[in-house]
Amino acid sequence: MPKIRDMTQPHLTVATYNIQKGIGSDFRRRPTRAAAVLEDLGADIVAVQEGDRRFGERAGVFDLGELRDRTGLQPVPVPTRLGLRAHGWHGNLLLMRHAELREVQGLHLPGAEPRGALVVDLEHETFGPLRVIAVHLALMAQARREQARLLARLVAEAAQPVIVMGDMNEWRRWPSATLTVLDEQLGPPGMAASFPAP
Repeated sequence: MPKIRDMTQPHLTVATYNIQKGIGSDFRRRPTRAAAVLEDLGADIVAVQEGDRRFGERAGVFDLGELRDRTGLQPVPVPTRLGLRAHGWHGNLLLMRHAELREVQGLHLPGAEPRGALVVDLEHETFGPLRVIAVHLALMAQARREQARLLARLVAEAAQPVIVMGDMNEWRRWPSATLTVLDEQLGPPGMAASFPAP
């Protein structure tokens, strides 16, 4: 039987969703399907991975105004390179509600393939200062290990509570798994199968 949450207590709902550039299992790009999932989640903070197309101008897949109207989630503006129409940083997009943005940093993560972390400091109206780190880690274990070490440093240096969320590309939970370096700061995560996403 599922746990029943006491909704009379303050709570923060966070979610992460790799939308695979808006392409569904039918191989068609329909970002409105992903928007419907985000609406149904009802989360306060959402990290979206692969929110931009991969080539050319790397344009974002959503109509951000429509997404904001539909979900009530405000997209966090990200640093962009001249000429690009991306919504995210290396495809990472952060959406939030009930919070005021303080600072945004886009970090390049180590490794052969281009990956990044979006580091967002915000002031939540109920929970106060928070740091949210949205990531999409590498497929290769060695690069993922280096990326996890960098994330661990970011967590350790933060003065406020930290949420690390994203597509970790890690399915193993034994002591040598690449993300165990984060366990010291964050504790071991609850792991659940999440592939393929709906």
